[in-house]
Amino acid sequence: MKKNKIELLITVVLSVLAWVYFYLFSKKLDGIETVLVVGVIFLIVFIVGFIVRKFFKNEEK
Repeated sequence: MKKNKIELLITVVLSVLAWVYFYLFSKKLDGIETVLVVGVIFLIVFIVGFIVRKFFKNEEK
């Protein structure tokens, strides 16, 4: 149960950071640049999420 709460917390924190990042940059950028920024955010979130899941799977063994 504790592991699930930690994963949920990390997911929420990353989501908030991604939205804040997107909000700040959407004020300055437009069009293609915004799309690139959003793509980079989702790529980072995906990679971090993958590493976290791998870490927790190794931790269980």
